Amino acid sequence: MTYGGGAEKLAKSAGITGHQAKKIRAAYWKRNWAILQVSKQWLRKTTSTGNWVLNPVSGNWHQLRAEKDVFSTVNSSTGVWCFDYWIRTILSKRRQLTAQFHDEIILEVKKGYQDQARDLVEWAIKVVNDEIKLNIPLGISVQFGEKYSDIH
Repeated sequence: MTYGGGAEKLAKSAGITGHQAKKIRAAYWKRNWAILQVSKQWLRKTTSTGNWVLNPVSGNWHQLRAEKDVFSTVNSSTGVWCFDYWIRTILSKRRQLTAQFHDEIILEVKKGYQDQARDLVEWAIKVVNDEIKLNIPLGISVQFGEKYSDIH
C-alpha cells in the first residue's frame, strides 16, 4: 500500500475478501499517514519530458510515472544514493570490491586482515552518516567466511 496498491490488489494478493482488504487499508493509512504528508512536501516540477520530484537527500531529480510513485521513488533512490556514497567512500581507501549486490558488498580479505576490513567499512559508514546527517543513522553488519553462504 505504501507504493500505491489498493484494496482490490491487497484482497487478491492476500486471498482475503474485499471488505477485509478495505479495513486493512484504512488501518494502514491511519497508522502511516506521515508517508502522505512528507511526500506532499517534496519539490516537484513538470517539464516537456514529464513530472519530476526532487530527492531532498541526494539533490537529484527523478522522473515520476504517476503521483502515487512519489514516496517509493524518493525512498528507494535515497537508499541507492546512500549505498553508492558508502561504496565510493570505501573505494577512496581501497581500490577493489569483489562483488556488489542490492545492499551488500563483498571484499576479498587475506586471513589476518579482518579487523582492518571491518575498520574500513565502519569508517566509511561513519563518514556517510557524518556528511549526510539523516534523522536515523545508517548502520552496517560485517561477516567473514570462506564462502558466500557464510556471509549471507
